[in-house]
Amino acid sequence: MIGKSHPERLTLVSPPVHPAYRAMQRLIIQPDQIQGSHLSLATDQQHYLYRVLRLVAADRFMVLDGQGQQWVATL
Repeated sequence: MIGKSHPERLTLVSPPVHPAYRAMQRLIIQPDQIQGSHLSLATDQQHYLYRVLRLVAADRFMVLDGQGQQWVATL
């Protein structure tokens, strides 16, 4: 949630392989935000997902690290 003192952690799903993933909302992250199968979001990233894109719990979105890696994450 926005305004929490701790960054939000999301579970990453396997890399996308289906063409339907091309229509998903995207978020570019720093590689160090990935810890195992979890993604830590900064406050501004949380704001972007919840307030700008208006995603809600259980929505999926594409995560890109700028180095060629991509994942599907679930809020």
